[in-house]
Amino acid sequence: MVRNFDAVATLKNISNPVWGISVIGYGVIVEGIAAIRQRMDIAIRTTKGTDPLRPEFGSHVFKFIDRKTTIAVPNIKTEILKALQLWVPEIKVISIRHSFPQDYSNPHFEVTYRLVDESLIDKLLFDIREGISSIPDQLSELILQAFIPENPNAYRYTLKLFRNGSQVFPMPNPSGFATIQELFDWAKTNLFYVGKWFLLSDKVVCYMKAEGVTSASMVIETLPVVLFQSDFPSLIPGEVYKVEFTANGEAATPRCPQIFTSPGDVLAWCQTNWANYAAWAIEFLQTSGEGVFSDEFSDEFQVDATGFRLVGISNTPGFVADLQITKIAANKFEAEFPQLVAGEFYKVEFKKDGVPVNPNVPTIYTNPGDVLSHAQTYWGSIADWGINQINSITGADVLSDEFSNEFDTQEFDYVLVGVGFTSFDAELTITKI
Repeated sequence: MVRNFDAVATLKNISNPVWGISVIGYGVIVEGIAAIRQRMDIAIRTTKGTDPLRPEFGSHVFKFIDRKTTIAVPNIKTEILKALQLWVPEIKVISIRHSFPQDYSNPHFEVTYRLVDESLIDKLLFDIREGISSIPDQLSELILQAFIPENPNAYRYTLKLFRNGSQVFPMPNPSGFATIQELFDWAKTNLFYVGKWFLLSDKVVCYMKAEGVTSASMVIETLPVVLFQSDFPSLIPGEVYKVEFTANGEAATPRCPQIFTSPGDVLAWCQTNWANYAAWAIEFLQTSGEGVFSDEFSDEFQVDATGFRLVGISNTPGFVADLQITKIAANKFEAEFPQLVAGEFYKVEFKKDGVPVNPNVPTIYTNPGDVLSHAQTYWGSIADWGINQINSITGADVLSDEFSNEFDTQEFDYVLVGVGFTSFDAELTITKI
């Protein structure tokens, strides 16, 4: 006889504290909800007296299968209730309903129950002939309830939703939500595929699709977090970002380089150097006013984003932070490529605060592209490098971080451009030899 139990583990990889040996074969394990369903099936379908070690185990369900419907149905319901109350203490039966989907000789009993901690509600179908099975798809739902905790300190809220032992994605902003309404709106928008969501006065309820689910849980918690943030101002060519951050009244260490060229650079630096102060993320602002939260930066977001915000989240009670992002003129330096004739070469030199940078590497090249590659390879940790390609006829210019010989088909002048990551005195020269 086939039973609809999900075998999800073996004896070697049990991951749930609620488990049992599956009836479908040696060494196969059922866990979580699947284990509870199997216990319910065994408790209902085992006739009392047939287990020699537990003569009282089971029920008298089959004692009434040949009786009139008006007698059989109420007595079978009573036997199901008694068996589950006595032998499956992990659950509390809410209701038992019957129906006759095929014929009156084979009633079906829909058992609705909740786990004793009231975190989950499930429905099962008991068929006199086939045993327990899943409810048909249109009714196959697990009802998860997350009660709203008391919050006298006005902390932010967060939602944790687990399915089959893993947290459901996407995960909420680790800084949490200011109100339960914000949390609910986020869940309804981002976790709609999980099931249907409802906000009640004391809890959030999710009717989760039950297909493939062996265990599930949901909880709302408060986060004693300190959230601080600063928007990235819009830049124009020649401007860069400067970041200032103080923690509890003192400048954060290590001190931040003075300038960055993109929000992603700022985020990466903060995550690497200031992780001991806070967790860092970027919020992508949209026209709707809502933000998309991410702990990494991708240019793909720039398609829809109207702006960016750097967010820091500290779990230290009483933490005081001041975060400021401003724009300043870039530390920009450049050198023009002289015109070469046959037998001449470019020689490039670069000094930082009067000190030559990598003076012993090759510095003689035959075209601007080789010079650009040299700068990116040997001086890329100090500055961003590009070539400004200027049309000598129209005056139009294009700044690029790569060089193509296609530009040689017209008359172009070339300028090597560097934008320093920090503020320093730069000397950049290109001569011909």
